[in-house]
Amino acid sequence: MKPIVSIPPSRCIIFRETTAEELSDKMCPYIRSLTSSVGEMKEEDTKMQIWPLIKNVEVTLPYSQVIPEGVVFVDIPGTGDFNSKRDEMWKENINKCSVIWVVNSFQRIMGEKIHEMLLREGMKAFQSGMCRDISLVATKSDDLNLEEYRWEKKKKNINKHDAILERNEAVKKEKSRMIKKKLEEKLPNDLEVLHKADLVYTVSAREYWQEETLSKEETEIPKLREYVRRFYVKQKRNVLMDHTMEAITIFSLIWSLRTNKHAQYQLAKRNHLREIMVQKIADLEKDIKECFLPIEQPLKEGVEEAKKSYKTAIRNILSRNHGYQGYHQTLRAVCLKKGVYASRTFYRIDINSSLAQPIYEKIDMNFGKVFRIQMGTCSTLKTCLDAFKEAVQQKLQEAQIKLMADNEHKLAFLKQETDFIVSEAEKLVLQKKAEIYQSLVVSIQNDLLLCYEEAAAVRGQQAYQRMQTILSNGIMRAVESGMFERAENSMREHLQDMKVS
Repeated sequence: MKPIVSIPPSRCIIFRETTAEELSDKMCPYIRSLTSSVGEMKEEDTKMQIWPLIKNVEVTLPYSQVIPEGVVFVDIPGTGDFNSKRDEMWKENINKCSVIWVVNSFQRIMGEKIHEMLLREGMKAFQSGMCRDISLVATKSDDLNLEEYRWEKKKKNINKHDAILERNEAVKKEKSRMIKKKLEEKLPNDLEVLHKADLVYTVSAREYWQEETLSKEETEIPKLREYVRRFYVKQKRNVLMDHTMEAITIFSLIWSLRTNKHAQYQLAKRNHLREIMVQKIADLEKDIKECFLPIEQPLKEGVEEAKKSYKTAIRNILSRNHGYQGYHQTLRAVCLKKGVYASRTFYRIDINSSLAQPIYEKIDMNFGKVFRIQMGTCSTLKTCLDAFKEAVQQKLQEAQIKLMADNEHKLAFLKQETDFIVSEAEKLVLQKKAEIYQSLVVSIQNDLLLCYEEAAAVRGQQAYQRMQTILSNGIMRAVESGMFERAENSMREHLQDMKVS
């Protein structure tokens, strides 16, 4: 390629324009494949077409009533994207998202099952990432063949407007039931997402702007905007509370320093308070250890189930009904990518996750109950941390009375410091959660690396059958040597590391 667009040494191109239309025109060569009306590339368009080289595009808008300040929309390629770089980008970003919208056109939702795969992967972000909500967004909801719909529903006189709304409502109910059922299988029943009114949105951008058949409200785009606004306000309120508590803590510290008298007396008090903290932290360590007990038995059961079913998982991945032609290349790509590959034809193939799936099915519910601490939702760990905070503050109050201290500001500061410690502990839990959840897959992948390398090196006649044999035998040997037990121990070690942290 010899693009006429100049690419600077920084490999970062920045545009600043005063209108959305001007910005869109300048960005076009970098984000779109430009084609002529007859479907063939024009020569001048070919010279401008550099979008395959673009890793990511960031657009920053001035103040807008549509998108509140601080809200970031991330358009992540789907997990089934055949491009390996975009697939890696998907894995990197999905765990950072607070809300996941699985977006697919209406026709694809009605036919293909890609959206269900995307929903499954999105649900994993509840366990391993920052995700707090998930929805299915069906686009092009105005796309309907009226005559065909009349014939199918035996409604000869229904107009297009009513047909669209009727069809959309039926699909929303059907898909909402499907999503809720899958969520209930994986997540604790006290989560807000399981009880919210809207799990599916049927939207039409074209109708929103043109209003030929549907009103703006009927396109449900205003409903999505209102959701973003409410979520933004809730997050802003949480941030404001954190800043307020931080300021109060600083003021309390200043007052405590101003009234810090009688050094010998203060030293005795500090020693007493230190003893209180050491004891309560030891109690917390014991309580956290008990928090993980609900995962122990399901983890063992999952390992036993995985040992029974791994041969079926191997057959499902290695034996394709499409025949051997072409699939040996896909299988080689899977091995080169350490067991994970996003194929254009076969969608996402992940040997490691497939082998670990029986374990996840056993631990998912309890894992969610232990680690779910976002947005004030009750969980075992959060209850434990809150109990620690309450116990420490109660002991501090008793110490204040016992030592007849006259420094209420110091006591207030210590209480607020306890709040800060617990808040930081919750953040640490969220950071470690992904490592803990993924530890099973990572352990299995590490055990099979040599097997993948050997299979990827196969060439010549009957390559597919030989790769299949190498993988089957390699996985079988790994299982017999304790692969699933090592994965179990890896998760336990990660849990122990978090407890120590």
